[in-house]
Amino acid sequence: MLTYSGCHHPPPVRDAPALEVSGLSTTYEGSRVSALENVNLKVRPGERIALVGANGAGKSSLLKVVANLLPRTRGTVRIFGHPCGTCHHRVSFLPQRSELDWRFPVDVERLVLAGRYVHMGWLRPPSETDRKLVQEKIALLQLDHLRGRQIGQLSGGQQQRAILARTLVQEAELLLLDEPLNAVDARTRKIITDVLDHLKDQGKTVVMATHDIGRLDSDFDQAVFMQDGKQVPPPPDQTPAKHTS
Repeated sequence: MLTYSGCHHPPPVRDAPALEVSGLSTTYEGSRVSALENVNLKVRPGERIALVGANGAGKSSLLKVVANLLPRTRGTVRIFGHPCGTCHHRVSFLPQRSELDWRFPVDVERLVLAGRYVHMGWLRPPSETDRKLVQEKIALLQLDHLRGRQIGQLSGGQQQRAILARTLVQEAELLLLDEPLNAVDARTRKIITDVLDHLKDQGKTVVMATHDIGRLDSDFDQAVFMQDGKQVPPPPDQTPAKHTS
């Protein structure tokens, strides 16, 4: 089994959901204000799930709890049958672009390489396989010509593609994507959409926060609508059979 920060990674439990959230509640960090309240979600391997809602609806909080970046106050989170936090290498999280410090003195290639640390550890130098995967993901996101560029010199769309490349290079089975298509140019939107289709073809499981409800039926297996940290019924113009509240 792989180890990371002294932790062992058990194999997936047979026939277990990729993600199962039961009765999940939590508060915003450093406060008593509820961020999530009694959220329930079951995602099968290979599914693509949309978390839909306005800013402050709880989408980011839910992704961060699943990524083990935010503690829960009640409820359980299981990933491939195991408690949250025991499958680091199987879960990859894409934060919102605004949450990163783009002044940090690192180029695109080093930023993407950071996605391999869950396999490498912090002391082992990257292997030929690590470097090959980094180059593949940089090419997939069409950033080849920018691999040596300092990340603060990238456009917003290029930055979004760079952190998505970092997320993909981990080769996780469950990807948690927080608004990957928010405030990006048309070219970046097309590139990222093609990458999401590629992930679906690979059988990857994707849980993605989004404001866009225009393509839910065509792009996702189910949608979870959220408001004020709670699951809510879908709008009347959404198809109930395909979506879950």
